[in-house]
Amino acid sequence: MKKADGLSQKERVLELVKSGKSDNVAGISGILNISKMSVYRYVRALIQEKKISKTFNKLYPYSDARSGLENVTAGKNSAAADVPPSVSKCGICSKQITDERLRVTVNYKDGGKQDFCCAHCAVMAAVHTISDLNSVSSIMGRDFIYGNPLDLRNAFLLLKTEVIPCCSPPILVFARPDDAEKFKKGFGGEIRSFGEIISHMKF
Repeated sequence: MKKADGLSQKERVLELVKSGKSDNVAGISGILNISKMSVYRYVRALIQEKKISKTFNKLYPYSDARSGLENVTAGKNSAAADVPPSVSKCGICSKQITDERLRVTVNYKDGGKQDFCCAHCAVMAAVHTISDLNSVSSIMGRDFIYGNPLDLRNAFLLLKTEVIPCCSPPILVFARPDDAEKFKKGFGGEIRSFGEIISHMKF
């Protein structure tokens, strides 16, 4: 339905996000005086149309949220261009991967693999660039404390914490729930499973 300004409700949602007047569902709901479920429906459609993107509880214009990925595919990131081809680079932000403790490797069933600088970028890839998670055999990272390898799908993930070792918002990987809980008490954050994070970001 078109309003007096000639825009549909979905177009008004997009305009609010693009203008920066609101970056979350609750805010948009209040401004437009419509239910949160209606906003979720419009946001979902706009994500599918690649007009906006969502990371955790924040909405972004599509180009802003995926600028790192665009730099990778278009080869426009000047810092990345200075990195020799033999050096491993993140598949999302194109950052040179130097910390093996934070590296996450997605292994595909067809034998292919893709490296990411941290769990944040690996999760972004799972949401935005990996079309079928069933094609993935493992998503291997390391416990943030002990460095032991583990599949992120079996890990306890701490997000929104004050500790930011790489990309933001950070996601720290833990093999044991009590370790994640101790970090949460000391530095804040939320403990989630991989599946919970993916479901939340995809609604």
